[in-house]
Amino acid sequence: MSCDKNKSFNCCKSKLNDSIADHLVCTCMGVMYTEICEAIDRGIDTFEGLSEQLGVGTGCSSCVAEVRQILESRLRLGCCKS
Repeated sequence: MSCDKNKSFNCCKSKLNDSIADHLVCTCMGVMYTEICEAIDRGIDTFEGLSEQLGVGTGCSSCVAEVRQILESRLRLGCCKS
């Protein structure tokens, strides 16, 4: 499936792993799994970028490994970038 030229990210949404339920990833900043995925789908492709935009990893840092895993998985899907 090709990317939606209107940047509605329909192709990315169709690639979401439905077996992963939305859940709280970063408890310090209250960031949910879907928020991280949406940021990646909008073009953030580094942990630093996610940290800057969402605040993940800036508190206790216990979410860093999971955020990095989500980032790697989403980038492997080849989701749209703005």
